[in-house]
Amino acid sequence: MVNAFELYYTAYKYNRDTEKIDEFMQSIEILPFTLTEAKKAAETKAKLESEGEMIGLKDVLISSITISNSCEIVTRNVKHFSKILGVKVENWR
Repeated sequence: MVNAFELYYTAYKYNRDTEKIDEFMQSIEILPFTLTEAKKAAETKAKLESEGEMIGLKDVLISSITISNSCEIVTRNVKHFSKILGVKVENWR
């Protein structure tokens, strides 16, 4: 799964052209964030917080999309995502 927000944010933050990102985004399937994912994200964040686990909202939102779509997250941030039940995580080095 690719996170469009993170690609564009990095480009804008460092004043880079987004043309290649635009082209890439046109070539892949965009997964939606619907009420189903919102509910799953809210449930997950509340559960983790009740267990004393603090994970950023962005990571929880991403995980809810991957769970709903049976996707795998490829990330350097294995520590956060591995705390979320149902998320498949692969370490990207």
